[in-house]
Amino acid sequence: GGGFFGPALFINGVNVEQGIFSLELDFTDVPFTGDDRYLKIQVKESSSTGGYTSMYPKQRINATPYAIQADYLAANGATNGQVLKFDGTSWVAGTDDSSASPWQSVNGGTRFIDGNVAIGGSVSASGSTLLLLDADSGDDPLRIKINGATKMRLYDNGGTSLGGNSAPEINGLVVQGNVLARSDLNVDGKMQVTGDSNVAISTLTLDGGSPLKANVNGLTKLIVAGNGGTALGGGSGSLAQLPTDGLYVAGDVKLNSDLTVVGKPKQDINSHGFVKAGLKFLCGFSATTVLQSFNNVNNGVMLVTNSVPNYIGQCTITFPFDISNSFIQTDVDPTSNLFFRKAICRQKTGSTTQLSCRVSNPDASSVDSIVSLLVF
Repeated sequence: GGGFFGPALFINGVNVEQGIFSLELDFTDVPFTGDDRYLKIQVKESSSTGGYTSMYPKQRINATPYAIQADYLAANGATNGQVLKFDGTSWVAGTDDSSASPWQSVNGGTRFIDGNVAIGGSVSASGSTLLLLDADSGDDPLRIKINGATKMRLYDNGGTSLGGNSAPEINGLVVQGNVLARSDLNVDGKMQVTGDSNVAISTLTLDGGSPLKANVNGLTKLIVAGNGGTALGGGSGSLAQLPTDGLYVAGDVKLNSDLTVVGKPKQDINSHGFVKAGLKFLCGFSATTVLQSFNNVNNGVMLVTNSVPNYIGQCTITFPFDISNSFIQTDVDPTSNLFFRKAICRQKTGSTTQLSCRVSNPDASSVDSIVSLLVF
């Protein structure tokens, strides 16, 4: 019902089957300006010399053929070879150059190469902020799922959950699995372990350092040293005094129950309290020997030898530690009779590790010279 646009297309030798035919038509882009357009079709037999017969009604050109208008939208300034691009506010004409796009496809993924990215709100990422997620109160700005299950979530309270979907405390962190630290782990506040959880500190190689140290008011009060030993009470000299795989206590030890010692207790030679050593031995006979003994100072062996010259009831005891400041207590076992006997032991002149001992009223019976001796 309107004016005629563009040239007429004359196509000869069209195959028609049961009134149906299919043609490709090219009117160029001239007729398509955005207004309604209709296609007028006229036919005649190829052998006919007469005029054409018009087919009614005219065929309306609908949305699919009008898609050509998206490439050449004159109303938005697009020319041949241009496309419409959204600049954040409106659609503007521009060249379809994929290399100039900030979004590029790389190895099956997409990357943004034109600076920083801001998502949400009216903020913009700037400076060193590469990705800014701006969420309103009540919205979680980030959530990552793997195989349908949430594995990371940043909540609106500032807390983060790793490995699951458990809500953390305000500005806190919840980790569903184990935490493996391959470098230093610094805790400025308190570290608490609740429930059945454990704290494990593993150090493969540590030369002279301490894998665990606790300070109270600036003073070290607990140390687990590189030699495997533990110090309680701290002190600057505790590391030097700390035995390998042992325990050093700087202060007193108070027990509210029994103390069970599986091995042999050891005591510094200059300290008193524990019995440092004990012996039962034959003194001054050809069979002079140690019958029983214990050493609470070190792992050395105590020896009993006859005095030189050899007298019945006289012998020398050699200790594997210094006995200069020790206390000595002796007694004679009345094995064969109940006659009063005694043993006297004193530090040997010129020696810090030997005692000279003598049994009173010795006789030919060696059992009457069995001496018990304690060192404090």
